[in-house]
Amino acid sequence: MKLFFPLVVLAIFIIALSCQNDSPQREDLALEAAREFFRVTDVTVEDSKRLYLHYCSVCHGAEGKGDGFNAYNLDPKPRNFTDSTFLSKADSAYVVKVIEGGGRAVDLSAMMPPYGKTLTAEEIEKLAEYVLFLSRGHTE
Repeated sequence: MKLFFPLVVLAIFIIALSCQNDSPQREDLALEAAREFFRVTDVTVEDSKRLYLHYCSVCHGAEGKGDGFNAYNLDPKPRNFTDSTFLSKADSAYVVKVIEGGGRAVDLSAMMPPYGKTLTAEEIEKLAEYVLFLSRGHTE
């Protein structure tokens, strides 16, 4: 969700520049803006994935399918993030609440530990966005 607004702004910026005088300098500015945006986005996704793999994949699996190596020890089983039915109504704030307070904070399994004192607010936000990213069928 956070990526939607910057993408729209970037698209408007590029369209506005293309409607202007067709000078090579304007095209270079538009290309540089696009490169900068996507470079930052790639780093954000990679950083979020790194956090997810470190803290969440043990139970939820590397691709978010609820099949981490510790999943067989848990009852109930960890959430499968790629099954979007549960998270289809969830927003980033809900997922942040689960990560901060653990499953108990939202009347889910107490086996999901709270990370509110382990991770920074920024790291929790990145993890929440990555979980939502996985729930929309992405596995990168």
